[in-house]
Amino acid sequence: AEFADGEEAVFPAQAIEDAFNRPLEGQAHYGKPAIFADPSALRHDYWAAMVGGWVLPVAGPEDLYETEFLGDVITPGKGQVVAGKNGWIRVLEDNRGRPIPRKDSQALRPHFEVYEVVSWGANTGARGLDLVKAVGQLGRKYQCQDFVFDGYEALMLSDLVRGENLRPIVLPWQTGRKTEAVDHLRTLFIERRVRLPAHDLLKQELVRFRARATPGGNFSYVVAGGGAGHGDHASCLTLAMRADLDGYVDRSPTKTVTTRTEILDWNDPEQDV
Repeated sequence: AEFADGEEAVFPAQAIEDAFNRPLEGQAHYGKPAIFADPSALRHDYWAAMVGGWVLPVAGPEDLYETEFLGDVITPGKGQVVAGKNGWIRVLEDNRGRPIPRKDSQALRPHFEVYEVVSWGANTGARGLDLVKAVGQLGRKYQCQDFVFDGYEALMLSDLVRGENLRPIVLPWQTGRKTEAVDHLRTLFIERRVRLPAHDLLKQELVRFRARATPGGNFSYVVAGGGAGHGDHASCLTLAMRADLDGYVDRSPTKTVTTRTEILDWNDPEQDV
C-alpha cells in the first residue's frame, strides 16, 4: 500500500498527496525564491536541486470575514459596506459590532511552494561544470540570488556558483538540526501549507521517508526501499526547511528569531532614562 502510513513514516501520506495536487492560488505575493541543492557525488545517488519560496496570498475582506453580497445597490443594515472582488459587500458583525471571521480562512495562510526540481543521476554522464551551468540557468529563470547547500565540496562549488551570479550559503547538518527541519516540514504538510510540482522521484522519497531512533537519543532519516535512491530530492526540501528556520528564505512567516532582548532586573542610577 503505497500511501499507507507505517510506524516509522514521517510525513502523512494523504498530506503528501494533497501537496502534489494543491490547486493554484488566486492573487498572491511571491517571495524571492532560492535554490536548495544536494550536491552529492553522482556515484549511487543524485545531484539534485530545487527552486522554492514562500507565497503570501492577497486577502480581501470577503476572504477574511463572513459577508453578504449586495450587488450594485447598498441597502441599509448593520455592518460596514466595502468594495469586494464581485461588487459591494457588507461585512457581517456579531452583537458587539465585531466582524465575524470566515471558518475557512485557514486556506489563505502563506504556503511554501517548490517551483521546479532538477536532478542528474550517475547514468546521465553529467559533468561538474555542466551541472553548475544548469543551476545558473535555473537561477536566472526564477531570478534567484541564493544557492543553499550542505557544504559538500564547498571550496570548489562556492567559487563556481559565484561565477553564475549566485550567493553560496553553506548550512552543514549538525546534531538535532535535521530533526528540527524535518519537524518543520511535517508541520507544514499537516497544515496543508506546501505545494509541490509533479515529480515522481520526490514523491516516492517523501512517501518512503523514515525516522529511526539512534542509541544516542537522536534520529536518523532514511528512504526505505531501493527504488527511490538515497533521498537526495527530499534532502533538498529538508534543507529548504533548515534555511527557512534560519531566516534565509524571503518573506518567511516561520523563521526563528535569533536576536534576544535583555531585560534588566535592576536600575543603574547613573544611566540616563
